[in-house]
Amino acid sequence: MQEIVTVSVPPWPSATADPPSGDRRAQQHQQQGGRRSRLRSPRGSSGSPSRMPLRQKLQELLPHHADRLALQLLEKKAGGLANAVLPSEGGANLNNSDIGSADAMHVVSSWKRIVRWLEQNAPASAMSLGRPATDNEIRRLRVALGVPVPKPLEAWLRLNNGSTARDELVAIPGGHAIEIAKTSSIFPGGEIFLDCQSIEESRRDFLDFASDIGDEEWWRASWIPITTRYDGHYGLILDSSHGSNFAILEYSESDFARMYATSLSDVLTSLAVTLEEGRSDGAFSRGYRPDVEDQRLVWR
Repeated sequence: MQEIVTVSVPPWPSATADPPSGDRRAQQHQQQGGRRSRLRSPRGSSGSPSRMPLRQKLQELLPHHADRLALQLLEKKAGGLANAVLPSEGGANLNNSDIGSADAMHVVSSWKRIVRWLEQNAPASAMSLGRPATDNEIRRLRVALGVPVPKPLEAWLRLNNGSTARDELVAIPGGHAIEIAKTSSIFPGGEIFLDCQSIEESRRDFLDFASDIGDEEWWRASWIPITTRYDGHYGLILDSSHGSNFAILEYSESDFARMYATSLSDVLTSLAVTLEEGRSDGAFSRGYRPDVEDQRLVWR
């Protein structure tokens, strides 16, 4: 069974709702009209007639994004079967020049451990991993970013291009909905590994929205989204602003992006250990313990 997530804006919550005490970002949501990503439905923010223009803007922009999502999924389907590979075959087009750094090498070794665990213990989740990213996909992402794709991220994408291979797009009254396979959620907390085009689309939408609300700090040009949850504004960012030191940030609905890990390899190595040892006290496990249900990875 799959989970339906619609790309739509729900009724705005009551104007009487106050943000939690000390919640800096929630307070700014009220002051600046309830900032929310166009990728996800606003939730948990307060509303009033004065905020209707922003809501109307979101309503106008969401269908446009849904159209792009439809095109993206159609493109994936068109080339997916012809280029399909088993997860264990990922990295067929990965060479030493694509790695290029110690962090990237650790990303490769840690991710292969994760894929091996999935294949052996949660094969349904393993089948949600995308085929390796092609040279053209990496080139397109580089153009969209305006800078070379960071080597750790490129190495990861060249192994598997996201974990959304089994997601579907379905028609609903008034638009489309993304039918998200439960097997897509690889990271603790239900986060999904974004593919090249999803990274490009998400980053562009986040930057556009930051411009719309007049706050460049909401999303910086150097931030590259790498994981997300489709049920809210949560995920991980690779920060490309410090040369070859690509720190990982965590973003959420209720707070500004903050430091999460010193590198992508740290995150993936911790995930590999968490899976292999069945732990809930890993550095980045967030208190979740891995389990298997219906041949898919679940976090409890």
